[in-house]
Amino acid sequence: MGVAMKKFFPVLITHVDEETGLITTSFLDMPVVNEATGENIASALKASLKQGGLDVEQCVAFSSDNASVMTGQHRGVMSYLRKGNKDIHLVGCPCHLSALAAKTGGKALRSFDVEDFIIDLYYHFDKSAKRKHQLREFLVFNDVVVRKILKHVSTRWLSLHKCIERTLNLWEGLRSYILSTFDADEDDMEPPSKRQR
Repeated sequence: MGVAMKKFFPVLITHVDEETGLITTSFLDMPVVNEATGENIASALKASLKQGGLDVEQCVAFSSDNASVMTGQHRGVMSYLRKGNKDIHLVGCPCHLSALAAKTGGKALRSFDVEDFIIDLYYHFDKSAKRKHQLREFLVFNDVVVRKILKHVSTRWLSLHKCIERTLNLWEGLRSYILSTFDADEDDMEPPSKRQR
C-alpha cells in the first residue's frame, strides 16, 4: 500500500516533564490506522502507549475531535478506553467545539452564510484569469497587498478562520471589485452556486 493510501493517527500526550516540572505536550507515536473504527483506533492508541512505557490506567483524560468514532458511548474510542480505565475523562476538542458553536450561531443570522460566501468567493475567481486580473487591479488601486483568495473546504473546519482572515485583509479591494462588477439590475449576473441552491 502506498504512503498516500495510509491513514495515520498521531498520538500526543500531555504530561509533567520530569526534568522541568512543567506540563508539556509531546509527540508519542503515529501508527497507521487504515480502518478508522473505534476499536481499531483504541487498539492502536493502547499499543502506542505500551510502546512508550505507558498504560491506559495511567491516563487521566482523553482528548480528540468530537466525532462519534472517537467519543461514542458504545463503539467509540472512548468506550474502549473506559474498559481499561473507568475513571478516564473525555475532553472534547475546544477548537472543534468553538467552530461548531460559531457555525451554529452564524446560521441563526439566516440572512448571510459566511461559509457559503467564502466558498463562492473562491470559485468566482478560481478558473478565470480575467477576474483575477481585475481583482488585482482593484487591490492595487485600494493599496491592498495582493494575495490569493484561499479555498475553504467545509470538512476541514480549521481552514475557515484563515479564509475569513484573508478575505478581511483583502476586503477594501474585494468590496470595490464587487460593487463595480455586479449591478443588481443587470441580467447577466451569474446564477447562484450549487451550495446556494
